[in-house]
Amino acid sequence: MDDLLDDQCYEPLLHVCASGIVAYAAASPSCCEYSRLKLKPGGPPALRTPEFLQGKPNLSSAQLLRVQESNVMLERCVSCLRLVISSGGHSHLEQPSTAMSWQEPVVQQYIQQESCNCIAIAACGYGKDWHKTWMLASTFLALEQMACECPHPKGSHQQIAGTRSTDGHFFSRDTAQYPVSMADKFAALILPLLTTTGISTNLPQVSQYFPIQSLVDAPFPRQEGGGHSLPS
Repeated sequence: MDDLLDDQCYEPLLHVCASGIVAYAAASPSCCEYSRLKLKPGGPPALRTPEFLQGKPNLSSAQLLRVQESNVMLERCVSCLRLVISSGGHSHLEQPSTAMSWQEPVVQQYIQQESCNCIAIAACGYGKDWHKTWMLASTFLALEQMACECPHPKGSHQQIAGTRSTDGHFFSRDTAQYPVSMADKFAALILPLLTTTGISTNLPQVSQYFPIQSLVDAPFPRQEGGGHSLPS
């Protein structure tokens, strides 16, 4: 599995995103350390708060590393998304609508500078009895068709905060997986953007599909002469 925190993986991925072959990129970095669920009773301890996005005071070195890695992961995902857009594709960043990651300057710049649409998607709109809403910040207007809000009274759905599954892990982990109907609708909406060659590849092999620009293809460099001039 590729690790985006590893420069040996991240740098080739930047080349892919800037190559022009990516029609749509989707990023959903782990929001574990950005989750507001940790601010509520019963959950694991929060390492950051809205007031201390870079980490609460008096964290241990291991806790601070978790905060820093979550920030690096988020920033690297956004960098990849922006490269895809600058190379002619579309992209989105997905996080829970309440995640503190939306407050990060790099995310707010992505939304503003790329003119993203923020699309809220209630889990109950896709058949899940969860008190949860996903948010997509996307450059692709057609994804607005996925938007839906919860029409049910407060307390109607299963609460996620502090709830554990039968094997003891926090239930919020399970809700990170998209409902099948939601994934199917997303796939149908972006399908017109994609090619249908049926080729499957991986990061080490994808460079063979990069387009090769000839000397007569635009864009063309504009260079100013570097000669010396003498006073007359």
